[in-house]
Amino acid sequence: MGVVQTAAGLRASFEARRACWGAKPGALRWQPPPPARGDRAAGRRLVNGLLLFDGALHELEDDASPWEITPPGARWSDILHGHGWIDDLACLSDGHSRRLMARWVHQWIGLYGQGVGPGWAPQLAARRLVRWVAHATDLLNGASEAQSHAFFRALSAHARYLDRLWRQAPAGIARIETVAGMLFGRVSLEGGLAPGPGVVELGRSAAAIVDPDGGIESRNPQDLLGLIEILDWSAEIVRAAGLEPDPRHISALSRMRPALAALVHANGHLARFHGARASEAGAVATALGAPSDRTRAHLGALGYARMAAGEATVIVDTAPPPRGRGLRHASALAFELTSGPAPVIVNAGSGLGFGEDRAVEGASTLSHSTVSLRGESHPVRGPGQRPVRVAGTVTRESDGLWLMGESRAWVPAYGLVHERRLHLDPAGTALGGEDTFVASAQAERARLNEMLPPGLASRWFEARFVIHPDADVRPALNGRAALIVLPGGGRWMLRTDASEVVVRPGQYHDPARVHPRATKLIVVTGEILEYWGRITWSLEQLP
Repeated sequence: MGVVQTAAGLRASFEARRACWGAKPGALRWQPPPPARGDRAAGRRLVNGLLLFDGALHELEDDASPWEITPPGARWSDILHGHGWIDDLACLSDGHSRRLMARWVHQWIGLYGQGVGPGWAPQLAARRLVRWVAHATDLLNGASEAQSHAFFRALSAHARYLDRLWRQAPAGIARIETVAGMLFGRVSLEGGLAPGPGVVELGRSAAAIVDPDGGIESRNPQDLLGLIEILDWSAEIVRAAGLEPDPRHISALSRMRPALAALVHANGHLARFHGARASEAGAVATALGAPSDRTRAHLGALGYARMAAGEATVIVDTAPPPRGRGLRHASALAFELTSGPAPVIVNAGSGLGFGEDRAVEGASTLSHSTVSLRGESHPVRGPGQRPVRVAGTVTRESDGLWLMGESRAWVPAYGLVHERRLHLDPAGTALGGEDTFVASAQAERARLNEMLPPGLASRWFEARFVIHPDADVRPALNGRAALIVLPGGGRWMLRTDASEVVVRPGQYHDPARVHPRATKLIVVTGEILEYWGRITWSLEQLP
């Protein structure tokens, strides 16, 4: 996101210097709380000189400056220059963390406060402005007169810069975050402009990216959470200016909250699909608002199906991979299972930040709890780059909840349709599953025979179950089952009609760690005979 040598990047660099040349210090007239809560664990790492951003760790010597580091990548640099780490240090509430926070900010202003260097992209400038204003009291505590003067001058420069460049931010969440930062500067700084077109732009942008069901194009639950936080907070900015948010702004929020609720597991955390990483339960609860503000969590939000009973939740990916550029996850009909506070079946999660190989691996079918044919990842686009067809519906019967899902992701390559049938009992203590591969149409059978001639030994497929790394997994019943022991002592048994259950090593991508965490996979293998193959399995909570 940092400024690059494109026409837009060159203009951003020019406007940054121009905004700084004419900036004059001005006082604050409004200091709201920050829009996001900090992470205490991340704050403690920073105090100890450990900068862990985007999976890459740098260790600072005592009194060293983070601005001396050569960033390992653009995402790492954006996190550092966006100053979101201020929230992490602020939540420690001790003098050392506050002094460290202030020192790093004043160092940044001294190095880059004239509109030079990395970080002068509209979205990053908006993030800095918001954090500096929200934490201004701590940042100025003990500051010299020269530092205070430079700080307020830099605030004024950021506000001027955003006033000129907010329209240049990419459409979508980046535009909304930038406009919110621009409004924040206009409302919080003395001498700032009236909110003006930003109020309407927030409504227009929200209406453009939030669909009628409250979903967004990326299908990333964490993106949805972040968008709700930005729109909630920006609505308060508008009201602080004595205005009312655009009706489209409020309408988008009312649609997104039920969609978010449908993606929350029993432990309060979000499902980790399509790039979603960690989510803090408190942040999720805040974004959902009061119970009276939420409608019933509907099935099918963002293309996911949710089954909940007792203390168990099951969330299934029942839609095609999202459109757009970048790495897309091949997770058709993958599911996650959470039992009370403990995740049981998970996805490996996004590998971004752990290297290019890990990023590709984390997006593959093999990193999700679904089926794989011949150990391959299913394509995310069909012929002519058309989306692969994936669908699923949930029905409630007297004996519990049933999901019927179908994926045609394997049809272009192998002519095989994957059907997944799940059943969650009313008590939430048993999840039954049936995975079928079938080639019904003549063209599909011809394709299968072309790729896998009849009788070929490799006509096999796997149902894979990624286990959360906090759980312990061991073979049971002479290799016909696997026992999963949760941290709190709860136990789940996976049984199957297959001849063997195999426990293999796996990896789990935790953004709070420098390296992926070791975990286990349970793998059940089936065969395709006469254009058809099936595996049945069950996960049962033991007393």
